[in-house]
Formats: sequence, structure tokens, C-alpha cells
Amino acid sequence: MLRNHPGSGHVTVRRITSDDGCELHCETRGSGEPLLLIQGGVSSAATVEELADALSERFLVITYDRRGLSRSPASLDAPPVDMYRHANDAAVILRALAPRPARVLGSSFGALLALHVAEAYPDGVSTVIAHEPPLSEVVRDPALDAAMERIARIAQRDIRAALAELAALAGEGNQDEAGEESAEITEESVGNMRWFFRHDLHAVQRSGLTADRVAALPDRVRVVPSGGAQTPRERWENRCARELAARIGQPLLELPGGHDGLTIHPNGVAEVISRLAP
Repeated sequence: MLRNHPGSGHVTVRRITSDDGCELHCETRGSGEPLLLIQGGVSSAATVEELADALSERFLVITYDRRGLSRSPASLDAPPVDMYRHANDAAVILRALAPRPARVLGSSFGALLALHVAEAYPDGVSTVIAHEPPLSEVVRDPALDAAMERIARIAQRDIRAALAELAALAGEGNQDEAGEESAEITEESVGNMRWFFRHDLHAVQRSGLTADRVAALPDRVRVVPSGGAQTPRERWENRCARELAARIGQPLLELPGGHDGLTIHPNGVAEVISRLAP
């Protein structure tokens, strides 16, 4: 199915079926070198449309709603979904839509997932740009783990209160683009939050991905850790990115904005990614 976004070219929408039968909502736009763009947290592919549009001037951009979110529904009571399951979903999408090894650009949860995809399917990945991935085996933060577990318990009875607690915990001073507004809390976002606290939070905590495993990826897979120019250096995910870069011997790529720079500064991020050598 084809549709148009204002100011963009054609967007092709497809349903890709995972190997266990989950229907994944996928979109492609542009042409050229394939690039899989994986958003973070509880958001759908719709949150990175502006970035996908900007990148599509150079790349064949693939986006999708992760299992359990928005247009890729899954039962909340399904067996626990781990990072290996998510990585397999992404590998199925790459096999179906990418004609050759792809760049994979992920933010936050999406960055951790991008690294898992490279490990699970190295033949399908050329470069990983991992923007502030939550790597609990690289930088341990027991206080943060305890706070997230507390918020998860709050989410069982009041998802909006949990969202407020999560925002307060992040406490980031991103400077938004002119006109940027806080995302509206909708029934869809509430459903995504329920999935996150039931499945994805624990997937992150139990990821087990170490810097040594990242360093052991095949030489043909380039790993580029990135951090936000405006992210506070004490923020855990930024510390993870910097520590990963140091341990694998790679420079940290600086992207515009903060932790959410891919959604708040899409044009600036697209410019940096487009300049990045293959």
C-alpha cells in the first residue's frame, strides 16, 4: 500500500509476519543503501517519520512498530518477550525488505535492540549507530534499577502516574525545536506503556549484552556509539554510550539534541548520519 506524507515521497506500508506469527507494521521510503530505523521506548514508528523522511533523500529507510506497540499488536499476556525475540523480528524485516546489508540506527531501547540485531543477524547489518543504549552490563546502576521496578509497580494500578514518574526520573533538559510540544497521552500510548512495563522493561534488564560481545562482532559490522550533544553527562544511557565507545575502541559520535534527539532534531540528525562514511 502506498501513501504520502506532506513534504515526502511515497511511503510503502507492509505487514511482515514474524516466525511465530506476529504481524509487524512496516514502512519503507526512499531508495539507495538500506537503513533500518528503530525508535526507543514506548513509541511507534510514527514518532520518527520526520527523521525517516529526511533520511530517505539518501537511503531506503525501513521503519516499523515493534512487537506489542501500536500497529503491531500482541497479547499483553503473551509469554515474556526478550531482546532475542525482538532481534529476530528485526532480522525477519531486514530479510524481507533490505536488498543488501543495512545500516541500523536505534535510539535508547532501539539502540540496544540494534546491537542485538547485529549479533543475531550479522550478515544483514553493515553498521550500527547506537544512540545512548541502555546497557545494564556495561554501566551498572542499582538505584536506577530499583526506581524502574518501583515505577513498574505503579504502572500496574495507574499507567499515567507511572508515565509522570518516568518523566521525572529522566529529568532531561533537552532543548526542543521551535514549536515542539509534549506528546499527548492517548489510549494508544497508554497501551504501549502497559506493554513496555509488562515486557520491554524486563527485556532491557535481562539483555545481558556486554561490551565484550559487541567487540566480538565480525569486523564487517561497524559499531558507532553515539550520544546527544545536550544530554547531561550523568544520564545513565549517555554514560552507557561513552563507556561502550571506550571499551570497543571507537570514538563517540555526537548527535544534535539530547536523548530524544532523533525525534526532536530530525534534520540535524539526518545530516550527521548522511555524512557518516559507510
